Amino acid sequence: MSMMMTYRLKIWFCAVAAVFLVTDFACAALPKDYPGLFYELSGLIDSNDLGLVELIRGGWLAARYFAPAEDGLDFNQARFTMSRTAGEAGLSGLFLAERGTAAHHQFVCKTLETDRMKRNWMGRIFGTEGAFFQSLENGEDLRPLISALPSTTGLRTLLQRLHRSPDVLVRRAGLFWGYWLADGDYWKMVREMTKKDLDVVNRACAMRLLKSKG
Repeated sequence: MSMMMTYRLKIWFCAVAAVFLVTDFACAALPKDYPGLFYELSGLIDSNDLGLVELIRGGWLAARYFAPAEDGLDFNQARFTMSRTAGEAGLSGLFLAERGTAAHHQFVCKTLETDRMKRNWMGRIFGTEGAFFQSLENGEDLRPLISALPSTTGLRTLLQRLHRSPDVLVRRAGLFWGYWLADGDYWKMVREMTKKDLDVVNRACAMRLLKSKG
């Protein structure tokens, strides 16, 4: 994970924190300018030139973007399928995780298992043991931002599904992304992975995580 990617993630999690704090998951109808909100907000996430003004703008856009509940699911499912940037995939995927049902979580998991472009992204971030831990190290200062989120229920439910995937890389995605939300259930999964996962890289990453935990 490059330093620029880490910076983008910082901006993204700040925006997400603003979403939870401002909207408190208030329900609203899908606004007419919703597609415009999607492209502007995902564009900010993907941008190479972000400052305080862009961060404030992103938080305001995110609050509007996540306000709709069920009305936004079809739109975000379609955008997740068609996403061509990390910002588009992250924005629509987070909406499906926090607003969606078990069927939406299954859809996200299946897409990660089969979509070539998304698999290429995952491969660059944590495709090897070295990349996995370099990405964790580069993103360590994200922890305070993530821990500030008032709700991660949907994200945790989605991660549990990723852990159960038959796909090696998707299980590793659950191991990687789950690290930022680590709780007792996560570490139980890590211990099980060291013994039962059929992939040598997954087992090595899990064992190294346990050692680092002490």
